[in-house]
Amino acid sequence: MSHALEGTPKPGLTLTEQANSQRLCRSMFIGHSVGYLLILAIAIGALAFFGFTRPVSYDAIFAVTSPPTVLHFPYVGLHPYATVGLALLASIIWTDLTVRRRHDRGRSGVDAVIWQILFLASVIIHTFANAPDIVGWLDAALALGAIYLFVVLILLPGTSGDNQYGARPRPS
Repeated sequence: MSHALEGTPKPGLTLTEQANSQRLCRSMFIGHSVGYLLILAIAIGALAFFGFTRPVSYDAIFAVTSPPTVLHFPYVGLHPYATVGLALLASIIWTDLTVRRRHDRGRSGVDAVIWQILFLASVIIHTFANAPDIVGWLDAALALGAIYLFVVLILLPGTSGDNQYGARPRPS
C-alpha cells in the first residue's frame, strides 16, 4: 500500500511559513505582486466610485533637451490624501516583497528600499507641490530604477541552494 503514496507531491509551505521567510522565489514574487496590484486597483476604483476624486494634471519639465520639453497631462485623480495613503500602503507591501526577492538572489534589498523612498517622494511632490523641474529628473531616475529592478527581480533567477538569508524557498 505504500507504493500508492509515492507519487503524491510534497506539501508546500504553509501561509505562515511563506509570510515569515526571508526569501521569496520569482514565481511567488510575481504572483503576490499581481495580487496586490489587483487589490490596489479595486481600492482605487472604490475610492473613485465614492467620490474621492478631483481634477489634477501631471506637469514635468525636462531641461536637458533644447528647447526644454514640457509635459502637461490633465486628468481626474484621487483626492491628495487618498493618493498618498494608497501609495504609502502599496510601498510598504511592495518593499517587503522586493527585499525578500533580493534576499532570494543573495543580495540586500537596500536598492529596492531607496527606490521606494524616491517613489514616495515623487508621489508627494506630484500630489502637493508644483515643482515640474524637480519631478522631471526624479521621474527619469525612477524609470531607470524601475527597469533595473525589473531585470533584477523578475528576469534573473534566485540563488540555487541556501544563502545567508536562509534556505531556498519552494514554490507551492
